[in-house]
Amino acid sequence: MVVSIHDVIPLDFPESLSATGRRLYPVILRRACGRAAYVIVPSTATRDELLQRGLATEGQIVVTPYATPHLPPESSQSLAIAEPYVLFVGSLRAHKNVVILLQAFAQLKSDRSAHLIVVGDGPDRKDLQRLAVELRIDPRVQFLGRVADSSMASLYRRASAVVAPSLAEGFGFTVLEAMAHGTPVIISATRALQETAHGAALEFDPTRAEELTLLLGQVCEDEGLRQKLRSRGLRRVDDLSWERTAAATEEAYTAALS
Repeated sequence: MVVSIHDVIPLDFPESLSATGRRLYPVILRRACGRAAYVIVPSTATRDELLQRGLATEGQIVVTPYATPHLPPESSQSLAIAEPYVLFVGSLRAHKNVVILLQAFAQLKSDRSAHLIVVGDGPDRKDLQRLAVELRIDPRVQFLGRVADSSMASLYRRASAVVAPSLAEGFGFTVLEAMAHGTPVIISATRALQETAHGAALEFDPTRAEELTLLLGQVCEDEGLRQKLRSRGLRRVDDLSWERTAAATEEAYTAALS
């Protein structure tokens, strides 16, 4: 058996699962790793999580980095969004750390014309909307919920920056999506996101809102910095390919069958 494990986020954030899921996930994960000839993971960050927790051995684990997800061509009818804006894309759950993004955005004094666009849904949405009201930034924050893939290309391309503030990830698909559209990216200094960005994004401590505020101000104000980040991001996207991912995955299955 070959098992693919994208991340082990529910071990650190069990509230992301139902009550039944919280009981079953650790058991299923341990049994799957115990039975597997090989365990495929998308990052060394996930590999190290499995090793540190004693769930798999180094000889079992195969790292197969992912590449940029495919987005359909840009829709001719783009969403009506006030510009300039900073963009977040992801599920609205605790580990995504959107709270720190709202706090940082509230402290941004250099550009009061900027908006924050939040794409995605999840159990924390109402709490985050209440926090935006408490911080008095709700007129400048839009929670769009789920957005059609055909509209995402335009959202990425028009953003001043995309922020990925997560406390835990297995990989960083939104990081690569943003870079593929030439958009500057700011990430939390979380291992999987650092691994995905590979030096092509600005980084901040995910527990310090003031660090993120500083970076938001720099990106929004400095066109030269934005251009540098665009160039770095496009080069990083070119470094990764689904062909390599597929080849490494095939090798793992072939080895398991030999």
